[in-house]
Parts: sequence; C-alpha cells; structure tokens
Amino acid sequence: MISNVMLKINQTDMRKLLILAVLNKLKLCEMKSTLLLVFISLIFIQIQSQNKSEFFKAIPNINSNTPEWAKLMYSDNPNVGEVEDLYRQYFKINKFVKTIHTQNHKHWIRLVEPLLDQNGFIKQLSQVEEDNKFEALKEKYTEQQGFRVPGSDAGWVAMGPFETFGTDPAIPISWHKNIYAIDQSLSDPNILICGTEAGGVYKSIDKANNWTLISLGEVFSGGNAAVKIHPTNPNNYLVSSNNRIYQSIDGGTSWLERHFTNGTGHEFTYSPLNNNIVFHASSSGLFKSINGGLNWTQIYFDSCWDIDFHPTNSNIVYLLKSNPTAKRSELFRSDDNGNTWTLKDNDWYVPADFNNAFDRGGKIAVTPASVDLVYVCLIGSSKNEDNGWIGVYKSSNRGENWSNPSGQDGGPYGTINSGQTWNVAAYSDGYHQGFYNFDMEASATNPDKIWIASIRLTESSDGGQTFQSIGAANSTRLNYIHADVQDIEVNGNDIWVATDGGIDFSEDELMTHEALNRGIQAAHFWGFNTGWNEDTFTGGKYHDGTSGWYENYGLGNAYNIGGVEEASGYVHPIESRKLLYRTHYASDNTSVKTIPEIFGTEIINHPSLPVRPNESYLAAERSGVYFDPRYADHMYVGLNNSVYKSTNGGINFEVIYSFPGGIIFEMEISRSNPNVIYAVILPTGGYWDPCEIWKSIDGGVSWSKTITDPSGNRRRFRISIHPEDENKVWICTPRGENGSKVHYTEDGGATWENKTTSTIDGEDIADILYQGGTNDIVYLASRHGVFYWDANTNDWINYSTDLPLITKSLQINPFYRDSELRLGTNGRGVWGRKMQDIQFSPIAQPITYSDRVECLMDPIQFDCYSMLNHNGASWEWTITPEPLSISSNVVRNPIVIFGAEGSYDVSLTVTDGSGNSDTKTITSMVTAVDDCPACESFGNMAWNTAVTLVDFNSIFNATGKTQPYSDYTESLSSTIEIGNSYDLSVNVNTDGNYNVFATAWIDWNQDSDFDDEGETYNLGLATNTADGITSLSPMSIVVPDDAEEGETTLRVAAKFASYPGQCDIDYDGEVEEYALVVGSSLGILENTFEINPLIYPNPTNGDFSIDLRTNYKKIDVTITDLNGKEIQSNSYVNSQLLHIVLKQASGLYLINIKSEDYKAVYKLLVK
Repeated sequence: MISNVMLKINQTDMRKLLILAVLNKLKLCEMKSTLLLVFISLIFIQIQSQNKSEFFKAIPNINSNTPEWAKLMYSDNPNVGEVEDLYRQYFKINKFVKTIHTQNHKHWIRLVEPLLDQNGFIKQLSQVEEDNKFEALKEKYTEQQGFRVPGSDAGWVAMGPFETFGTDPAIPISWHKNIYAIDQSLSDPNILICGTEAGGVYKSIDKANNWTLISLGEVFSGGNAAVKIHPTNPNNYLVSSNNRIYQSIDGGTSWLERHFTNGTGHEFTYSPLNNNIVFHASSSGLFKSINGGLNWTQIYFDSCWDIDFHPTNSNIVYLLKSNPTAKRSELFRSDDNGNTWTLKDNDWYVPADFNNAFDRGGKIAVTPASVDLVYVCLIGSSKNEDNGWIGVYKSSNRGENWSNPSGQDGGPYGTINSGQTWNVAAYSDGYHQGFYNFDMEASATNPDKIWIASIRLTESSDGGQTFQSIGAANSTRLNYIHADVQDIEVNGNDIWVATDGGIDFSEDELMTHEALNRGIQAAHFWGFNTGWNEDTFTGGKYHDGTSGWYENYGLGNAYNIGGVEEASGYVHPIESRKLLYRTHYASDNTSVKTIPEIFGTEIINHPSLPVRPNESYLAAERSGVYFDPRYADHMYVGLNNSVYKSTNGGINFEVIYSFPGGIIFEMEISRSNPNVIYAVILPTGGYWDPCEIWKSIDGGVSWSKTITDPSGNRRRFRISIHPEDENKVWICTPRGENGSKVHYTEDGGATWENKTTSTIDGEDIADILYQGGTNDIVYLASRHGVFYWDANTNDWINYSTDLPLITKSLQINPFYRDSELRLGTNGRGVWGRKMQDIQFSPIAQPITYSDRVECLMDPIQFDCYSMLNHNGASWEWTITPEPLSISSNVVRNPIVIFGAEGSYDVSLTVTDGSGNSDTKTITSMVTAVDDCPACESFGNMAWNTAVTLVDFNSIFNATGKTQPYSDYTESLSSTIEIGNSYDLSVNVNTDGNYNVFATAWIDWNQDSDFDDEGETYNLGLATNTADGITSLSPMSIVVPDDAEEGETTLRVAAKFASYPGQCDIDYDGEVEEYALVVGSSLGILENTFEINPLIYPNPTNGDFSIDLRTNYKKIDVTITDLNGKEIQSNSYVNSQLLHIVLKQASGLYLINIKSEDYKAVYKLLVK
C-alpha cells in the first residue's frame, strides 16, 4: 500500500485469496500447473498497485484529519476521476490552503494524467510495453528530423526563456526552472551537467555560464533525478530517469539505456580505487556496476537514499538504506570497496513512538577537513506531531558511534529568526516536502559547517547543534535563493545549489551567490500567451512565477514579473507589453503590468482586474481573459459557471450569463462576427464527465448548446474558429482515443465531421489552431510535436522538425506579423517556427479601445489586429464621417481626434508585400458624444512651446513635444498622503527668446474640474530656454486635509506670453496630465513598516486599495471584525499596490497586513 489507509481486505490479501482459491479448486497435471502459474501471474500483474510513491513529493501521515480525496489519492489503485471530484467538492466548501496534500495533488495529477485508461484508472506500461513505446518514438523522431516541408524554414527554433531576470534590479535570478540534480567534473571543473524536472539534461563547458540541451532526441525528458560525470573522463555521463539508467560516452551526443531499475534514482558514485565500479542508490535499492556502467547488479532491494566514499580511504563506503521493519533509515559501512556491508547503529536513532513513526530517508555528508567525520541527516517522524524533521546524527569515528548534536529527535521544535516555530525541513505550519526537496553537504574546509537542502537552504556552523536559514524562507543571508532546494554539490571551493528555480553558484562558503541558468530552456508553462503586433510572450510557470518577454530584450532574456505558479498569462491586443496574470492560488483578481520597452527600465503596475478566470494545471481545463477583436476594453472572463464582461478595460465586470451549473473552460470569440462566441462547458463539473460546446449569437447575453456533440471521448475540447466564417469551427479532444481526436463543423455545430486519421494515433493533443488566409491549414500541438492538416491529402502532416522528442506542448499561437508560430510547452520552454504557408492571404481587422468616446478632443488609438505579414505591408484607414484629425491614414496605428458627435464607420485596408489586399469596414464602430467629465485643454503644434519636465514626488517625466496634449494617467502616477507637502517643479521650452508661463491644477475633491479653491498653482515663467525651470519652481504643495482619497488628476500646462487657463484650447503651448493617488495614514492602530502603508478610500464602499509604498516579496492581508473573526484573507507576491473587494455589511473592520517581519493594523470603515 502507498498509504496507511486501512481497507477490509488489502490487495496483498486479495492476491493470496485468489491464488489459494484457484489452487484448492483445480487438480492439474504438471503441464496444467505450468499454465496455472501463468494465470496466477496475470492475476498478480492485473491487481498490483498502479499508483507509486514516486508520484508524490512526500507521503505524509494519514489520519482522521486527512481529507477523503487525499486518502483516495494515496491509495494503491485510485480512480483519478473520483479523486478529482472529491477534491473539487472539498474546496467548494473549504477555503483553499496550501498543504502537503495539495502540493502532492498538483505533482501527482501532472504525472498520472498521461497514464489514465478510458475509465480513469492509472495504467502503467510494463517494462516491455514502455521499451516498445520508446523505440517507436525514437524511430519516428529520426524520420521527422530528415523531413523538411517545402516553403518552410529548417525547423523549430528555441526562444527561451534562456535566463530569468528580476525586476528591481534586473539581475539574473533562479526563478527559472526546477533543477533536480547537478554534477561538476572532477577532471575538468568547467564541465557540468544537470538534470531537470521536465526539460531533459543540460551541459555546460564554461563553468555554468552557458548551458546546452544534450537530450533533445531522447525519451528521458523529465524526472532526471540523479546525474554523474565520470571522475577522469569528462565525456562519460550517467543519468537516472524513466526508472532506468542511461549513459553517454561521447559528451551527450548519443545515449544508451543501460539498466531498468524500476525506481527513482537518488545518487551515483564511482569508486576512487577503480572507476569501473559504480554504485547507484535508488528508491528500488542499491545497484552496482563493475564495468563502468555497462551492466548492473542489484545488491539491496529496500530504498537506498545516499552513498558516499570516505574522503581519503577509498576502501570505505557509507550507505544509507531504509529498514521498513524498524521504520528508520540505517547507516551501513563497507571496508572493502562495497563488496560487503556492515550495519553501524551504535547509539543510532530509534523512533520514540513506533506506531506513529515514519521513515522518509536521509542524506550522508563527509568532508576532507575531518576525514573520519560522518554526518547523516534523517527526515520523517520519530513520533506523532513531528513535521518531517528528525535530525542530524554525527560520528567522528567512521560510524562506530553516533550522537545527535541537537540533543533530540524530531520535535518539539525551536524558533527561527522571526520567532516562529520551525524545523529545518518545514515551514512554521508544518508543511514540508520530504525527500523531494532534500540534500546535505559538508564544507570542504570547515568540519563543523553543514548545509541542508529542504524547502529552504539551512546552515549549521556548530556541527549540527543549531541551525539558521540562509536562503529562501526566513533567509538571513541570500536574498535570491529559490524555495525548495533539490541538490547541493561541494567540489572544493565551488558550491552549487540546485532548486525549484534553477542553479546558484558560490565560491565563498555560501556567503554570496549568483544565478547561472543561461541556456536552460526548461520552463514548465501552465499558462501561455503571445503578442500580436510585437513579439512578446508571457505565462505562469510551475514553481517559478510568471515570465514576461519582449523582442527588444534579446532572445530568451525574460523577466520574472511576479506570481507563484499559476496557470495564467494573457497579452493585451493593442499594448503587447501589457501582461495580465493571476499572482497566487488565493488571489481573486488578475494583476496587470507593462514590461518596459528597454530592458532594465521600470515595469509599470496597473490596477488589477477585479476578477480572475477559471484556471487549472490540467490539460484544457482553463478559461482565460478574452478580448473582443474590435475593442480592447471589451473583455470576457469565464469564472465558475458564469460569463463576466467588462466594457471599460477591466475596471468593472458584470455577469452577463450563468450556465445552469458546472464550469466554463475555453471561450472563443469569432472575428468575422464577434457576437458569436463558442464555449466549452463541463455541465456537471465532474472530472470524468463529458463536456459540451455552447454557442452565443448575441455577444454572450444568451447561450444554447450546439445541436450535436462530436463523437468519441468528449472529456475536454479546445476550439479554433475560421476567421472569416463563424460557422466553421475546428475542435480537438485532449486525451481523446484513437480515431476520435479532431472534429470539424461548417454549420455552427449542427453536424460534425471527424478529421482524425491514423497519423495521429497515440498522440495526446493539447491545442488546435486555424491559420487564417489559407486552404484550411490547421495545426495540432501534441505531447510529441506539432502536426498540420493538409487539405490535399486529407491527412495530418508531421511538422515537428527540431523540436525535442518529448515536446510536452501546451498551447500554439500565431504570430502573423512574421508568418511564424509560437509554441508554449510544459517543461520545454517556448519555440518558434515559420508557418507552413508563409504566403497566406491577409485578413483585415481594425481595433480600438472602446465603441464609445465621451471626450470629443480625446486622442483615440486605433491599431491593426489583422492577419498580415508586416514585411513590405501597407495600411490605409478611412473614417466616415471625417474626424477632426488623424495622425496618418497610412500607418498601422493612427491616433484619431473625432472632434464632433456622431457615429463613425471605420474601414481598414491591408496589403501584404506581394500586393494581396483585404478590406474590413465596421459600421458605426465608434460613437462619439460630448460627455467629457472635465473640461478639455490642449495646445497646438504650430510652435515648439512645451512642458519639458514634470517633477512631483515619484513622477519624474522629461519629455519633448510630440502632440498638443499628452495623457500619462495610465503610465505615470504617484501616491501622496493627506497632510504632507511635496515639491512640484516644471521645466519648459520657450521656443526662442520668449516668456512662457506654467500652471498646474490638482482636482483635490475629485469632482472632475479644477474650479475649486486651492486647486490652481501658478508656477511662474521661464525665458529663452529649451529646457528651463520656471521661476516659482519648486513649489511646495500641501495635500489638503479635506482632499478626497483615491485617484485624481494632476494637469500641467505651458503657454506663450500668459498663464494658461484650465480649459484653454488650441493655443501656443502644451498640456500634460498625470494620475495622483491620495491616501491617508488615519486609522493606524499598529505599524512596523518603514513607510506607512496607505489605504484608500477610507471610508469605503468595500472596494479599496492598499499602497505599501514599495515592493514586497510576499504580503498577507487578513480582514477581521472587531471581535477578531476572520472575514477574508488574501496573499500577494512581488507587489506594492493591492486591490481588495470586501463584500460585507457596513461597519468597522480591522485590516492586518504582514510582510516578512513587518506588520500593520488599520481600521477600515465600510459605508
């Protein structure tokens, strides 16, 4: 059994009963007995456990408090559909809290989903079946590498992320990819190899400054838990993956399978006396080779966790092995180079409470600084209430005698830096991940110093008596060590730390470190999306937050823009650097950030969307943020069973339709008719239940189920709509059975045609994409590559050239600007390739922000959202009736000022480099009304008189004159506090030897004008300067006590010869506007933050914001009533501005804000 869940008859007993029943009933001759043994073997194979302990990070103690879904998940042969249904039901009525069970679930479901049969049970392949599968994949891969499609480029190209950078400062950080194991060559320290969780094996020849994938065409794509370089041959490597040992003897150019171990590898070690002798410790035992890894013999069958040679006496070997009967791991020593082994357990660990004890393994550490010293670190539970940590045992005489320097096994645990209860392996709440994140090494120069890898990086400088966290949680030293440390390697002064985020290197005993991940393209995207007119991508990654990349940064240089590990990531259709993503599993909103045009400059934070879509780590079980192809401010979100819509850029959303029940997965908006929307609905919400396709013809206000359903497995669907005909739809079925993976309708779902062929048998399809302007070219992204539909042969053509053999596709997107595709993957990063038809016909599509303009003089951005290759392309815009001005009618993205009320038709003609054109006209695309909330003001372009600098608190904007009015309210803002004073300075360009005056206005009462007393500030004049400060600058401005809290406007204007008026128009000068956020420190009950957080507005209607005044890595906000009852809690990462919606009755509430060692408590009045 995997867990200790009690069953009336466990499976071992069942096997015995079946065998005895058959033997007692049948009287057979010798020949028949042989047949009987075969029959009995088949019974045994059929009912043996299909679940594996290796599917979990760490199996915890199972007791009455363990949720039923978790008990079933840990059982021998769970029905995965039942587990998922219980999981979803549980979290419908219970608040989601991160525990070892939820983390195990996230890890487990990812591994078992590809193994499910049609009834939802795990069906592991036998060794022979798996060997045959691998052989077929290798053969198919070899064939496709020689296949080049006419008219296409050579194949797929890796796009990264190759390196991940922080945002402040923009330095490389290990929020990049989970590295399971790393090894450095002893004979050539410049050579290293590392094994990743999901992206293969990588090699460096320049001491980790650059890495290269050396397993592109191999079947061991993930779970590379142990790697080793031969001690004298830097081109000889061993890797443990797929329950097998692989070897390369040519530096990673080719690989050979050496042995099937049926277990997860933990460690390789070579004998220093004879390099032909190699040991391999694994979950299935100890293996030994006497011919350099060519052949292997199994020595032990219980889990073996670690093996190390004595630093100077190469006959002595230490082995840590589980003893299931004693519920502990034990240290064995060999004095004859591993030929015989002796248990060394004098004063060794014995569980304090045998019934509640658990053995989860351990690690060994030795050091040349004290050659007979041996450390062993043990994890598990010695008694009830122990949370994963037993302790360090130490021997100074090669294991003859042992002691625990800390004086106790397991708890009760002490305190760590902030005073919270802790242990080396767990957080203060007891959460840990067992052997999944675990290692120990000793300093090569200081025998009293050891480092332990767990959820954090921990150091002991006194031989294991006391510990301090030096990296990740509760860190006292290393700020950028990622949580969940997998491996530590010490090679003299070189120290390597492998974590869930990547590789860090130190050569000063871990006093400092640097991230060295460049070239490791193993990002495991759970969400993925790309830009339209600019080359960008974003996506939430397993373990490693959300990536943001833009073409100006250089190939593969990506930001970590925040978040934890969410299946999220969306790109604005006009502002391609504006990225949207969910930050945290407990977050109910969607963060919005604009990454900079120039790498290393500031990232802009925008207000969050108040909702978030359904998102899931499971294939095709996610909704998203969807944009109307005409209006970027018109957004749709599928949350639970409801469709939400915003028409103001996400400031507010309203529910426009709720399905009878279930959950919304994908939604797709038609380009040819945006009132037509298709959605994938799981009507019952059950994991194994079939989905349905629903359709709206009125923009989501009402919906109806399509007349028929596609045949075969309908568990999940992905959709792609023909861009010129809303009734033509292609769908794929992830995990669909052979013969029923792809379907097509040309009548809006009334009938479906099966487009599956034998070419895609065995392919696990992840996504589908219709390429516009072609003869029905449709792409399929699968686990093993990409295919496209060839209408001439009515078959799928392999389009996977130069992709990894195990591609692990997640989503495929078009990038029409360059006639390319973008492929996001689960563990292989992002890839790009030319479309199969690069000569596609253009399909025009104009886009702007909204269908309504309320300020006639507002500059309105239009853009091309067309399917168009931009190389040699041209654009022509026609707006009827003619607007007041258009910046140009022959550019891609003109600025329009309508100037008069009315409905305007917008027509866009696009022409590609070959002269092919397409035109789209949208009747009444924009309605302009004279309903501007504040008076308009703007200069003109006749002269160069301008504002050249505005300097106010955190706003510092030096500009030239590009237009008569510039609106910076979306991109530049500053938070100011009631009662405080701030200096305002303005510089101007006088355009010669003239007097130019400057005035500023601040709408303190937020009544959309600047008429009120105390809202106007005359800043004097400047003369004969291209960029000179005005005579009354800097001016001290005090925020009035009666100023309204929240966002307001700062207007600054420069005018020739006289002070400008707040509503002056078309004059010799310029106007600029900025956003100010007014807050108050009133209501503070307690605060230890260095700068007071601001809460605004306060009082509030329940919709309020918290400005922390600077960015914090992790913030917890808890809202209680005055009696201390928790009302709501939210967690944020890498954030400064927090937006919260409190849906409670009027009254007083307490806002508790915590971040690291800082805390603040505020009173909040809800009106």
